[in-house]
Amino acid sequence: MKIFDIMGYSTRAIRERKLRSGLTILMVLLGAMLLTGLNGLGGGFSYNIEKEFEALAPDVITLTRSPIISGPGEDPDEPDPAPPVELNLETLKSVRRIEGVIEVIPSFREGLQIEYAGKSQTTSIIGINPQKLTFVLPGLTFLEGGFTEPNDPTGILLGFTVAYPGGLDSEPFAQVGNLVCAKSAKQEVIGGVEKVVMDKQCFVVRGIIDETGTVFYDQSVSIPLMSANSYLDKKNIYDQIFVVVDKEIGNDKVVEGIREVYGEGMGITTPAQIQETIQGFVASFNIFLSSIGFISLIVGGVGIVTTLYTSVTERTKELGTLKALGATNTNIILLILFEAVIIGIIGASTGLVAGIGMGWALTQYGFGAQFGDLVPIFLREQLIEVWLLAVTLSILAGAYPAWRAAKMTPMAALRRD
Repeated sequence: MKIFDIMGYSTRAIRERKLRSGLTILMVLLGAMLLTGLNGLGGGFSYNIEKEFEALAPDVITLTRSPIISGPGEDPDEPDPAPPVELNLETLKSVRRIEGVIEVIPSFREGLQIEYAGKSQTTSIIGINPQKLTFVLPGLTFLEGGFTEPNDPTGILLGFTVAYPGGLDSEPFAQVGNLVCAKSAKQEVIGGVEKVVMDKQCFVVRGIIDETGTVFYDQSVSIPLMSANSYLDKKNIYDQIFVVVDKEIGNDKVVEGIREVYGEGMGITTPAQIQETIQGFVASFNIFLSSIGFISLIVGGVGIVTTLYTSVTERTKELGTLKALGATNTNIILLILFEAVIIGIIGASTGLVAGIGMGWALTQYGFGAQFGDLVPIFLREQLIEVWLLAVTLSILAGAYPAWRAAKMTPMAALRRD
C-alpha cells in the first residue's frame, strides 16, 4: 500500500466513527488546553513577581530579630547559638559604623484596623522616617499630597490599595485631609487581671502613595517613626532596620561585616535571597500547574488506546481482508498509527488555541480581581513542546492497538464473527 492510500484509509476510518473519534480528540484537546493555559498563567505569575522584585531597592539589606533561641546545641563540642539581638538605638550606631553602610533606617511594623466614615479595613502600619521611604522604594511617587514631616504626630500616608481598594475608578476609602482612625489591640493589666483593650488614635491623611508594584507597601499605611514609637508603645525596639549599602562595596561585604559583629543573632535578608526564594516558589508552582495538564494528556492517551482498540476489534474482518490482499504488517501498523497521528494533531492544535483563550479568560475574569495587571505569557518554545508532547503521546497510545492489528493472521481475522 502506498503512503497516500494509508492516509486516505485512516482518515476515512475516523470519519466513519465521528462521535467516538470526536470524543477522543476532545480528551487530547482538554489536556493540551490545560497544559497551555496553565503554562501561560505560570509565566504571567513569574513576570509579575519579578516586576515586584525590581520595584525594591537592590542595595538595601533588611535586618530583623533572629528567631534563634539561645540554648545548648546538639553537639556538645559546638558553642551555644548566639542569643537574638535586640534592634535598638545601640544597634543603629553599631551598624552605621560598618564599612560600606550609607544609611541606617529603623522601622516599626504592626497589623491594625483603620476606619473612616463608617468604612473599615485591616492593614499594616509602618513607622518610618517618611522622607527615607525613597531608599526602600526608589520609584515612590504620590497620587495626592506628599510626605509627612518627621515630627508630625498626626500625619499618615495611605498606600495605593488602602486608598483605592477597588482601583482608581472606584470610590476612594479616604482622601487627603480626611481624618482616619487606627485601632490596635493591646494587653493591659486592669484590676490585677491582664486584658486585651483596643487602642484608638486618629490621623490626618497627608498623602496617598501611587501604586509601587510591591503588594506589602501598597496595602500598608505609614506614619512617622516618632509617632509610631509612641502609638505602638515600642520603646525604641525596632521590628526592622533597613541598611542602605554603597554599591562600590556591595551587599556581601556589608553582610560579612554585620555577621562579624552579631554572628547569627540577627536575621539578615538581601535582595538576592528574596529573589532566590521567590524563583524557587514560582518554579515549584509552575511544575504543579504543568503536572495537572500532563495528567489530563495521559487521560487523553488512555482514551486513544480505548478508541483505537475498539476500532481494531470492530474492523477485524476488514483488516484481515487487507492482509489477504497483500497488505503487510507494516501497512496495518501504519494504518492504525496514522489514525492516532490525526487525532493527536487535531487535538493538540485546537488545544493550543483553546489554552491561549483559557489563559486570557482566567486572567481577565478569574484572577483579575486579585491581580489586575496579570496577563498570561505564552512562550513559543513552550507551545511547541506542548504540541509535540500531545502528538507524541497520541502516537504512543496508538502503538498497542496497531501491534494487535498487525499480529492477526488473515485466516483468524476472516473466521471471526
